[in-house]
Amino acid sequence: MQTNGIVLDDNWCAFLKEHNFLVGLSMDGAAQYHDANRVNPAAEGTYKIVKTAKSLLEKHGVEYNILTVLTAEIARHPQKIWQWIKQESIAYIQFIPCLDELDKPPSSPYALTPKRFAAFYITLFKLWLAELKSGKYISVKLFDDVINLIGRGEVNACGLIGKCQTQLVVEADGSVYPCDFYALDEYCLGNMCTQSADEMVKSKQAERFLNREQSDKTNCDGCQYHSICNAGCPRQRASVCFSKQGDPCGYKEFLAACIPDMLEIARMQH
Repeated sequence: MQTNGIVLDDNWCAFLKEHNFLVGLSMDGAAQYHDANRVNPAAEGTYKIVKTAKSLLEKHGVEYNILTVLTAEIARHPQKIWQWIKQESIAYIQFIPCLDELDKPPSSPYALTPKRFAAFYITLFKLWLAELKSGKYISVKLFDDVINLIGRGEVNACGLIGKCQTQLVVEADGSVYPCDFYALDEYCLGNMCTQSADEMVKSKQAERFLNREQSDKTNCDGCQYHSICNAGCPRQRASVCFSKQGDPCGYKEFLAACIPDMLEIARMQH
């Protein structure tokens, strides 16, 4: 279950523990970053509330991961984000790129760019690797996913190899979508209150989603890392790979800088 943590209390956490939920808790870095975007109806920052929710999950022994939206601003500060991860004793974290609106020209100052993506992850990987060599492992999902892909051939994230799969994202009213990046009316698969998961996965709407026209991949021609990513997640290409034809690919820059060490880690795991 994914939550912003605002209403988590002892009763909720006891329920989550009893039923063995894995919880994704949204925290966008330290207070100065989190509170800039995640506010309550009175426009007050919610970091303290979410930090309390994190403590309650720990108190009840609920398994949880931290989900951080990687905005252009946050991506400017990988060292501070790493310090926060260590300070908060975060064991599992996933960064999700902040994207521009679907099928519209880039316009948001919050949206990630390929340049910011590469700079953030290259620096973060160096910090993560130093921590790993000191004997402490912290799970950063992208690093885990790439290492498992090149070492074991495991695909542990949709879009990692450029092909969408149907991921059932359930909203509070029961509406189901094939991906959290496509939670729009035109892609709605149905409602969990009236249809089974199997029906929705096998529906014509799901088939249309998987077979829709996807972003151009011609910028990837001749790339030595194409077999690893196959242009990556279609929805993230403009923010992670390239803003327009001919632009440098942020994912390629990240892989070029980090693959040698990742290959060595993958070899050591066998």
